[in-house]
Amino acid sequence: VITQHVAAYLEQVHVRRWKLNDTRSGRMFDSFLKALDPQRMYFTTSDVEGFRKDRLKIDNFLKSGSLDFAFAVGGIFLQRVEECTALAKKLASQEHDFSVDEFFVSDRSEASYAEAGKAVTELWRKRVKALLLEKLADGKNEEDARSEVAKLYENFSNRMQRTDGMELLQIFLTSATMTYDPHTTYMSPDTLDNFQISMRLELEGIGAALQSIDGYTVVSQIIPGGAAAREGSLKLQDKILAVAQGDSPEFVDLLNMKLSNVVKLIRGKKGTKVRLKIRHAEANQEEVLSIIRAKVVLSDREAHGEVLEVTQGKAEGNFKLTRVGVIVLPSFYMDMA
Repeated sequence: VITQHVAAYLEQVHVRRWKLNDTRSGRMFDSFLKALDPQRMYFTTSDVEGFRKDRLKIDNFLKSGSLDFAFAVGGIFLQRVEECTALAKKLASQEHDFSVDEFFVSDRSEASYAEAGKAVTELWRKRVKALLLEKLADGKNEEDARSEVAKLYENFSNRMQRTDGMELLQIFLTSATMTYDPHTTYMSPDTLDNFQISMRLELEGIGAALQSIDGYTVVSQIIPGGAAAREGSLKLQDKILAVAQGDSPEFVDLLNMKLSNVVKLIRGKKGTKVRLKIRHAEANQEEVLSIIRAKVVLSDREAHGEVLEVTQGKAEGNFKLTRVGVIVLPSFYMDMA
């Protein structure tokens, strides 16, 4: 139903009023493959050739609401990610001869897809070797370089394997809408919630920004005036290990959980309690914090300004005082409601 609505909006509401046809379909096909595999490192030549039979049918899929093509391509992509991650980790553990005269094209956005088998292995050998060389040039020892490269692809694979149907739908439909113009996108419900928060500059929760590092949920910012800042125990770089709602004894383990799902568990209506099992970064000890959710105003993203007085000297020794107004716009926002 969502897909059919998007198709109707593109034809009837979008400012361009372009009809969905074979020309649009071909561009949507290319856009979708690029969105999944922008550097052409995962799909093989045979994969793409297999997809091509549907290249001029995307318009029909959108109008009929059929997502078989999108989910089939997405499934093969996730399979290739898993295979290539295993290959990259294996290659990272092997010895490489850095004296060999060879090159790797770092920007592969316009390159040909590799043939399955030896060509894929050779492509990834050079990719891993180039990454190892970068790490060594940055001063890392060989063991740490190997570990970091392996971890890089393992983390990417873990994130990709947690892609759900609504996220894949968003990738597919946004690939289609962006062929009309780069600012027309489809937002899944979770993406829309975050967009509305960024536009209103307020939310209800604990007032902490989070990021995912090696499968852990890590505190990257404590928002001034928020519930976490007032409670005072949560610090930067603390790891949130588990979450419980209210006084429930049942904690949900957050290890390797998708960040968007973690945020859903921690956010909530103001006045409600959330309990966080924390491992502090500094003391490396665990603690359970009880925080009452509150309204959080993202004041650091608001426009602000100041007037500066600048003194300018002249050759004859006279000085002129100039007042300069400086306006800072950290983000664009407006409460649409």
